[in-house]
Amino acid sequence: MPLIGIVSRLAEQKGIDLIINKIESLLDENDFRFFILGSGEYEYEQFFNYLCARFPKKAITYIGHNNALSHKVIAASDYLLMPSRYEPCGLTQMFALRYGTIPIVRETGGLADTVREFNPENLEGTGFTFFQYNADDMAHAMRRALNIYNVQPYWDKIRLNAMNDNFAIRITAEKYLEIFESLK
Repeated sequence: MPLIGIVSRLAEQKGIDLIINKIESLLDENDFRFFILGSGEYEYEQFFNYLCARFPKKAITYIGHNNALSHKVIAASDYLLMPSRYEPCGLTQMFALRYGTIPIVRETGGLADTVREFNPENLEGTGFTFFQYNADDMAHAMRRALNIYNVQPYWDKIRLNAMNDNFAIRITAEKYLEIFESLK
C-alpha cells in the first residue's frame, strides 16, 4: 500500500484547503496511507487529528516541526503531495526527488520548474502535476500517481528519473549561461 506524505506548514498558501476538501473521499475510495507532518492554522491541525481518528489504519498526523523527522517522512514516502497555491521556489520537492519519492504538485513557481509530468508512453518525467488550483484536479493527479504504483516498469522508471534529476548550482548556472548566450 503506497504512502503519500506531506511535510508542510499548515496554511492556505500550501494548498491545505484542497487536501481537506478531498482527502476523506480519496482515502475511502483508494488503497493508500497518508502521513502529514506540519503545524500552522489551528483548524487545519484539528482536521488532521480528526482524520487520524476516522482512518486509524490509513492516516498519521504529527503536529509540529521536526527537521530530522521531516526528512525521514519524505524518504519513507512513495509520494510527496505539494498542492501549493503559490510556491516561489520550494526545496521539499527536490529532497523528494533525490530520495526517489515521487512528487505530486501543482504547477506553480518552483514546483513547475522542478517536477515534470510522467508520461507512460515515453517513460519521461519525474512526478505528477496539475495546473488549476482546485481539489478535483489535485485528486485526479493523485489518482494518476496511484495508478502506476503497481505497474513495476513505470514505477521503477519514474523513481530512477527522479533520483537522476540534478539541481546542483553548477548545473543550474550552466543552464542560465546557455539562456544568456542564446539571447546575444
